[in-house]
Amino acid sequence: MSNPNRIDPPEAGLDGDSLPEDLKWLMTHFDLPKEDPTVVFAAWHWSRIHKQYEAITTGGMLLKSVLDPRIAQIGKHSEVLEKLQPNLEKMVNYLGQGEAGLVDKLHDGLQKPMDQIAQEFGKLLNDMKQQWWELTWKQWLTCFIGGMALGSILTLCAISH
Repeated sequence: MSNPNRIDPPEAGLDGDSLPEDLKWLMTHFDLPKEDPTVVFAAWHWSRIHKQYEAITTGGMLLKSVLDPRIAQIGKHSEVLEKLQPNLEKMVNYLGQGEAGLVDKLHDGLQKPMDQIAQEFGKLLNDMKQQWWELTWKQWLTCFIGGMALGSILTLCAISH
């Protein structure tokens, strides 16, 4: 393909075989010779238009090859945005409440779980406290009974000797 920015002289496009059929028909219908300035100018003009058409077609195909993947990617992004739209609206509404609203919602949302954790922790501590007292009481009772038994044995041994 020749450079579309370079202007060829009118005689360069005057090859009789490369002329379009419409131009050949005009030449035969009006009995115009090849050297007629009108034919030369029409051939030159046709050649220039044809070169520009080729350049535009090539540019269009190049543009299409570049834009098609981008358009497909934009389509995928728009599908993702459509899926996210309801959640984004909720987030915008949530953030639009202001700091006080967010603190209240955060407090309300965390208060119940924190109360449940505190109650369960209190129950656990009470159970541990109860088990500790039971074990301590059993140890004291065992020591007391063991001391009584040892004292009784020692008293009996002392009396018998």
